[in-house]
Amino acid sequence: MGADERQALDEKAREVAAALGPGWTVEGDVWDRWRTIRDALSPERALILGVIYGGDRLEIGARRPAGMNGWSSQEHPWPKITVAAGRLAAAIAREIARRVLPAYDAALAEALRVRAAGDARDARADAVLRIMREAMGDEREPEREPERGARREWSVHGPGSLWGRVRTYGDDIGLELEHVPVEMAAKMLRLLVAKADGEVE
Repeated sequence: MGADERQALDEKAREVAAALGPGWTVEGDVWDRWRTIRDALSPERALILGVIYGGDRLEIGARRPAGMNGWSSQEHPWPKITVAAGRLAAAIAREIARRVLPAYDAALAEALRVRAAGDARDARADAVLRIMREAMGDEREPEREPERGARREWSVHGPGSLWGRVRTYGDDIGLELEHVPVEMAAKMLRLLVAKADGEVE
């Protein structure tokens, strides 16, 4: 895009933002053919407006919230429309209000719900991670990338030839042990049976 084209896009974005109503502003971060229009009253709510190659049409779509660029929902897809670049900003704003914002708000609400659930899940997994580290008596980092689905993984070594691996899986762990001494195995089994029967230590 040349300087005149970029200036025209900047002006159109500002006009559309003003036509959308109070709170809508054009952000300072600019891409060559795209501008972000954000609702300052609800900062997660943002649109992108850009020039399609050829210059005679504009594309308006969703600016996805942080951390959700790769997320999509079949039930609530991110909306996208095109309009003639020569249309008045007020007419474009009406098209956005009618064809974009209802679907966008539904997709945004679902994306934020999914992100919050993921954040809570990660927090629980981090708590499990801390418990496992305390149990092992050190702060060592995981040894290698865990298998798919696991967040962290360590090897553990005990008396004799005992060997094992600990993996964290969100709210719980996976524990694999080999060559466990008989007395230790008996204690572990008694504990497991007691827990299964609801006995309290």
